[in-house]
Amino acid sequence: MAAADHLQVPRQHGLFHHHGIDLGDGTVAHYLEGREILRSSIDDFRQEQPITVIEHDAASAKGVTLRRAMSRIGEQNYNLLFNNCEHFATWCKTGRHRSGQIESALERARHWSGLMPSALMRGLELLEASEPGRAVRQFRRDGFVVVQGVLDAAQIETLRAGCAEAIAEITALDPDSEGNRGAGRYSFGGSSLTRSQLHRPAWQMLLEIDFVIELVTAIFGSPHFVLRAASGDFCLPGTLDYQRLHSDVRDWTSDDESPFSAFHDPTGRTSIRDLPCPYVCVNFLPQDVTRLNGPTRQIPGTQHSRERIPGLRDEPEWMRLSTVCPAPAGSIMVRDVRAWHGGTPNVSDAVRAIPNLEFYAPWFREPIVPGISHADAQRLSPRARHLARECTAAPGESLVTGATLRAP
Repeated sequence: MAAADHLQVPRQHGLFHHHGIDLGDGTVAHYLEGREILRSSIDDFRQEQPITVIEHDAASAKGVTLRRAMSRIGEQNYNLLFNNCEHFATWCKTGRHRSGQIESALERARHWSGLMPSALMRGLELLEASEPGRAVRQFRRDGFVVVQGVLDAAQIETLRAGCAEAIAEITALDPDSEGNRGAGRYSFGGSSLTRSQLHRPAWQMLLEIDFVIELVTAIFGSPHFVLRAASGDFCLPGTLDYQRLHSDVRDWTSDDESPFSAFHDPTGRTSIRDLPCPYVCVNFLPQDVTRLNGPTRQIPGTQHSRERIPGLRDEPEWMRLSTVCPAPAGSIMVRDVRAWHGGTPNVSDAVRAIPNLEFYAPWFREPIVPGISHADAQRLSPRARHLARECTAAPGESLVTGATLRAP
């Protein structure tokens, strides 16, 4: 590095970059985010991050660059879009007031804004359990639907207690809260030796809720679907990172890359996204979900999209704000697992849990592993026992249950 160099360091795990001008005496002129142009030590500027020198084809002379930088020390006119740290450093170095980060973001915004569904503009709509037909139509349009008032007070309390028991066992294995779906985030299934929580009475109870079975039957157009697993996820308080948008199912490519995937068109013409919904997840809310306690962001209409799912750096603001909240305890969120979704920060003082049941369409299967012993399955109702038939261990087969951070 040398005097008048344009310096760049990563911020927020590389989600964006901070820029400044090397003044040649161990200090850097830079626009402190949201405040003013300061002269700071190189160590304060870099914050233990690697420094990159940005080259410019039409760079001004060293003296000109340094005079420009020094002339603006103390300025307090920061604006993210029009006068940020990169605008400042580029102007000092070239005389041009530009920010490549902002120009790229605006270009991505133009692209993604064309995909913004009208459903998002209306905000989250909570349906009632008396509207199953409307719930199916909304599910097929948006890839998800939220129905309130499905669980009664006793069922909410049973589910809350069951989740608390499972969470205590899982987090006891992880004193540093590293999670298994990102820091502070855990999969209930991925934290179980059976890849399921179906051995717990709280999850078994969910199989007995009439409205859920009626709604899934209507979505698939058939009662002959099967339970895949009883899982879900939870997010600890103080979890500050966003989870990257993702989809829970994809086409098979190879046994090594996609061992749990099943659909494959060898001609390459058809994707799993072109099919009717193959796989439904029903999340149950044992607590209110608010904008503060880590609501899921769900991107409407993406269940059939072949667009590349944007990473955190590319994700437009409207997707970040597409959160499934507020939704009261006792609600269910029914998802086509192909639709894009991801977690958000939990800045509340309590765990946010969304246990689930996952169902395969009558015509679709991916690998299923036993999640309930044969003896326990016999205590379910005939209908629930039939739904769980492919998750049930064979008579005499032992089922080892317990918590883990890495499901086998």
